[in-house]
Amino acid sequence: MAADKDGAGMETGRFLSPWVGRIGDHFDSVRSRMATVILGSVLPIAALGAILIWQDYVRLEESSTRRSEAVLSQLVVQLRQDSQRAAAMLDTIGQASDIDSMRRLLLLAQSASDTRYCLLAVINEQGGIDEAVSAPSKFPHVKCGHPRNVVDPGMEPVLLQIENGLAYLRVIRTIAKENRVGSPRALVAIQPFRWKSDGLDDSFPSPNGGGGLPSDALTIWFIAPDGTMAPVCPDCGGQTPPPALLDRLNQDKRSASQTVVSLRMGSQAYTYDRIPGQGAVLVEAKLLPEERRALWMLCGWIVMVVILLAAGLAGVVVAGRRLVIQPLRHLTDAVEGWVNTGSFDRSIEGPMPLEFRQLATAFDTATGRLARRERELDVAIDHQRQLMAEIHHRVKNNLQIIGSLLSLQANRTPADVTRAALLLARDRVQTLSMLHHYLYEGAELEGLDMEQFLPVLCEQLSRGVPDDVRCRVEMERDAGGVVIEPNAATPVVMIIAEAVSNALNYAFPGDRRGRVRVSLSRTGGRIRLIIEDNGIGISATRPAGSGDGLGLQLIRGFVRQIGGEFHIEEEQGTRCIIQWPREPATSGSSASHAKPSVVAMSPIPAARG
Repeated sequence: MAADKDGAGMETGRFLSPWVGRIGDHFDSVRSRMATVILGSVLPIAALGAILIWQDYVRLEESSTRRSEAVLSQLVVQLRQDSQRAAAMLDTIGQASDIDSMRRLLLLAQSASDTRYCLLAVINEQGGIDEAVSAPSKFPHVKCGHPRNVVDPGMEPVLLQIENGLAYLRVIRTIAKENRVGSPRALVAIQPFRWKSDGLDDSFPSPNGGGGLPSDALTIWFIAPDGTMAPVCPDCGGQTPPPALLDRLNQDKRSASQTVVSLRMGSQAYTYDRIPGQGAVLVEAKLLPEERRALWMLCGWIVMVVILLAAGLAGVVVAGRRLVIQPLRHLTDAVEGWVNTGSFDRSIEGPMPLEFRQLATAFDTATGRLARRERELDVAIDHQRQLMAEIHHRVKNNLQIIGSLLSLQANRTPADVTRAALLLARDRVQTLSMLHHYLYEGAELEGLDMEQFLPVLCEQLSRGVPDDVRCRVEMERDAGGVVIEPNAATPVVMIIAEAVSNALNYAFPGDRRGRVRVSLSRTGGRIRLIIEDNGIGISATRPAGSGDGLGLQLIRGFVRQIGGEFHIEEEQGTRCIIQWPREPATSGSSASHAKPSVVAMSPIPAARG
């Protein structure tokens, strides 16, 4: 489970690393970092301004909702007050002692109420009207009902109903039996149910008053239980709300816990409330012209803030580019020019900050000192190269002189054994001279490339034997792309020279033909050298019981010097295998800690020298 989590984490890291790298690339320049700092400074202020502007916008948007809720609340209060006032008035009139007194009281009540009632009547036992006081001049469009059908038996004491497309409030009060004179049984008061702004506070003025709400800002409907609708504010504008709106309001009211339901649709706000046993009231409020202008001004303010913010950011970016990025780019170009041409041009056009000028001055001083130091080092390096070339040339000449002296001495020596020893020493000196030439002819001591040196070495070793041997024995070589370190070059070359010379001189006696192969390979941190021939074998050329000759002793010594292993195999010839690390140990450590060598090289018998 832990392995699965680790694998998932690694996969997630590999998936996210390119994206993280791309994001890091975007913040890798001065321009992007300046833009980040500027945005980080401006965005909090812009966010605070946006929050304040949004609060103002929400307040303006909700003003119509608050207004509709306040109007509905005042309308319910007005309905309750009108019904209570009419009931109290009728109870007082019902205490009169005769019909004439009741009629006078009805006239007095109509006059005192400023003819608010379209009908005040005394109802007899049959439901007809005995006495009636109406106000047709004030309500020419109001029809309070047929005189013979004003009151039905069992009618509610307080009732809102719709007739002829208008809403009416009808209050009926039954006269007590002890107060009945003649046939009166009840009193009725009917008034149009219209919204009046008398009870509203100053924040919601009357739509009909001077300076108040416009006629199209508010619309009120009474909805009867049977679904019939009538405007409560006839002077207010507005169309009849669609049935879908009423269904949604009823659904919201059934699902909500509050008694009043508010809903916004566009710029209109609707508030809905049911009157128990009477029906419902719906108030539609629209945004006032002042509120619409405030919204447009708010939108204009938002646009202006955005434009000013964008202009400010653009100005800061342009100024940053002009005052910071361009001088920095000029300074970068001057540094790149110094890298390419070696000369630093500090004459940069345009305004440059003090810090950049100080940096340019310091860099100019540093480049001047560096240039002088480089010239001094170039002179010293040239002098050192000349000295090293002279030294290598003298060493090579000295080795050649030593080889020539050995040749002269060998030619003057009558003894064959002495002459052979001197010539063998001469060959070894010539090998060292050739190695010195190839190893130190360049300026850098990177190592000895065996791909180039091994053919030359084998060719020189072939020229050191008689012509008949050179014709009978074929030389094969494979350098394997090996480059030998300078401190191991001399021992390895001397090992190859000793082994190949002994194979050419002793492995193919008489007219015997064959081959000698030298191969190098690299395996891990070790280098492997194999020198093999298909001659008569080392055992056939070495007398029984004799020790190692000088050549074999030299080979073993060189192997110990490079910290290698020496092993000899004899099967259809002689095969010598030498292995050593790529970075051989120093001669001192190898001399003191070297184990007995197990080398792969043809043991050179004592007769081979």
